[in-house]
Amino acid sequence: MAEAFISFVTREADCLCTLLMAQHLNCGIGNSKNTHVEEDKMKKLQALLCNEDKKQVQTELLACKDKVFLNSFALEYDWNNGFDIPKAILSNPYCSLGTALVLFYQGDGYRYLTEKPLFSDIPEWLTFISTLYSDIMGGKYEDTSVHFEVPLSKVQVFKLRKKLADNEQVFVTNI
Repeated sequence: MAEAFISFVTREADCLCTLLMAQHLNCGIGNSKNTHVEEDKMKKLQALLCNEDKKQVQTELLACKDKVFLNSFALEYDWNNGFDIPKAILSNPYCSLGTALVLFYQGDGYRYLTEKPLFSDIPEWLTFISTLYSDIMGGKYEDTSVHFEVPLSKVQVFKLRKKLADNEQVFVTNI
């Protein structure tokens, strides 16, 4: 009984923290980097982030036509919940290149770019990240209206630029 209560309190605290983070979230679209998600979208974002029904979350994300909302969800997603939700976002036709790159880096894409592993202790990660890499390289996500800033230091970007081929520079380019 005590464990269930602690689990509930922890989940509620996580949701509150997520809401507070989301309220300060800048979701740039186009050239405006300071566009904020409206209050009703903030409530929907919080509800989806706290929803434990993966199928319902996937259904709502697949039906979403708001590129900024998809990006906001991707930025706040808890990767301890697995790869199904990010796959749903990436399957949405409104998923932008910026959102795909957010998911790539949050899914440990930097390690993929630097090591190009053929094997992993977590085969699902390798399948996810290599498929996403191929989709980005193949031009699946052409829309560049959602802002993306490479989440690496200047030194990391410099070293990675030297290592990547010309056609891979999209991974170290701000949108």
